[in-house]
Amino acid sequence: MRYLLILLLLCTSTTWAQRRLDQHTYQVKVRPILNGIVGDFYQMITLFPYFPQEIIPLIQEVSLLEPSKDNLLKSCPGLLTKECASTANSLRESLFKIQTLSLKLKRQVKMSPDLHLSSISALRFISLFDLKLESIKANLDNISLLIIAEIPARYETHSIIKDLDELDTMVSLALQEFIPYAYREDFQQFFLNFIQPIKTHLAKRANPEFLYRNMNPLNFSVNLLNMNLTKRKKTPDGMGSYLATMHARWNSLLRYYF
Repeated sequence: MRYLLILLLLCTSTTWAQRRLDQHTYQVKVRPILNGIVGDFYQMITLFPYFPQEIIPLIQEVSLLEPSKDNLLKSCPGLLTKECASTANSLRESLFKIQTLSLKLKRQVKMSPDLHLSSISALRFISLFDLKLESIKANLDNISLLIIAEIPARYETHSIIKDLDELDTMVSLALQEFIPYAYREDFQQFFLNFIQPIKTHLAKRANPEFLYRNMNPLNFSVNLLNMNLTKRKKTPDGMGSYLATMHARWNSLLRYYF
């Protein structure tokens, strides 16, 4: 509790000194650091026993759907029409690639003798992911045919966006379930409160205002993970160097904002 209070004080005390960055400084200096932290995190969690490395490229590929989702909303804010046909076709191609990665993941998953290390619930999420993926592909195929045939169709854009968001949720939940139970809460809070928003942010047209608005909770998440794994628990084998690098990267980023 004492450490938690110290972290809260550190987060709130820096608010008044925070600076805004211009787009050039953000792209050249800050964005590479964020990419490095996300990459370090993914490399770090693959060191857990029986953690399937193949889930990392899958979750990264799903994140790359963000620009297509934005384009859909801009070109077809209400219903999917011929104005967004090219974006829909691009989505279909991306989903085929994602499906290939998902099949590769399922082939490579190895069951651990300790059930909590390779959770059955993680595989359940992957199965739900595949079902949702197949459904989205089928819908996009039908919509594409109707557009080509110039047959009026009423398929709302927000429905396809919602389905694509669910893909991201399912694969993210699977990733968390593959983490051993003893460390799951620590890594889950960091993934949900730091990695997830940052990777979504990076996949879009990254805006320096995002970090300006969210600096304090992001800073809290980084420090909380570092504190939990170095002060309250034993750092998992092999992860010490990754954890130190992530923390050093984040501290180097803070100098641009404070």
